Amino acid sequence: MASNNLFNHAFALCFSVESDKDGENVLAPEIRSGLLKRIADLNDSELLEAVGIPFDTYEVTFEDALRQHEFNLSIITRKFT
Repeated sequence: MASNNLFNHAFALCFSVESDKDGENVLAPEIRSGLLKRIADLNDSELLEAVGIPFDTYEVTFEDALRQHEFNLSIITRKFT
């Protein structure tokens, strides 16, 4: 019998940001730019190597995942309407 459960995996990805500010004052757009550049510069095998294995994994039901997805969509919809 097929399982209705899914798994939620938490990964970490290191990246760097060069800035004229100290670390506590780096702005969100600078962080986003550094993160996007890091991801864009990696091919698939490099990405898998960079993130390694998940540092946390837990099982979720399909229904819970669907509810979370619907919640995320409602937040996105409110943000852009």
